[in-house]
Amino acid sequence: MKNRVTVTTPEYVSLELHTAGIGSRGIAMLIDGMIIGLGLFVYAIIMILFSMLVESMGSPLWTSIVTGVSIVIFIFTPIVYFTLTEAFLSGRTIGKRVMGLRVVTDQGMVPKFSAIFLRNLLRIVDSMPFFYLIGLITVIIQRQEKRLGDLVAGTLVIHHEKPDHGPITFHHPKLEEFQPSSSFASVTVAQWTWITRFLARREELSKEHRQRLAEKMVERLFPNQPFGKGKEEALLETAYLYLSAEFGETTQPS
Repeated sequence: MKNRVTVTTPEYVSLELHTAGIGSRGIAMLIDGMIIGLGLFVYAIIMILFSMLVESMGSPLWTSIVTGVSIVIFIFTPIVYFTLTEAFLSGRTIGKRVMGLRVVTDQGMVPKFSAIFLRNLLRIVDSMPFFYLIGLITVIIQRQEKRLGDLVAGTLVIHHEKPDHGPITFHHPKLEEFQPSSSFASVTVAQWTWITRFLARREELSKEHRQRLAEKMVERLFPNQPFGKGKEEALLETAYLYLSAEFGETTQPS
């Protein structure tokens, strides 16, 4: 049974999200754990060989340094892995991507680095006293299926559901002057869905209604983005291409 929660975006738009439960998150974590374990295994082999070399040289100081560094790396590698993958893959680790999951804020937005770092730093607490027991209990009793790290960071894990739409035909060349880095700072899943549905269904609209709606969307979504008058649909097409990469849907102009 799907557990759906309703969140409110900064534009006061209600958005229904399907939260990820223990099963899908557990499998995603297992995949990520295998990747982390493989990396640490390779590192351990290298360090063992290096330690053997250092010991043969009769240098106990270097042996102690290698041991201390290795302990730190084994403790913090999972935090670094989860933080960097979620930051650079728009809220997804490799395991989450395989399972169709992603991390979003309580408003349905892509989380900032600070929130991602905080939720993953608290994995140390969630994993206590063993096998993520605290995190497991929190997910079970919390309606939005959040672990402690999510509660503190203001995030939740959801099933990434692509908008249900028909094929999109692109009528305009990509706007090279479009600056996504500044325009997408507050883009939400709801906004991306809005753009997607407009582009898929705009052929059904009259020319006047279509133009007015495009102008309204650009004014609402990208108020500070400079562009030439009459290029509203070109801007929305360009935004869609950037956002598709951001939200994990691969689309090529047709």
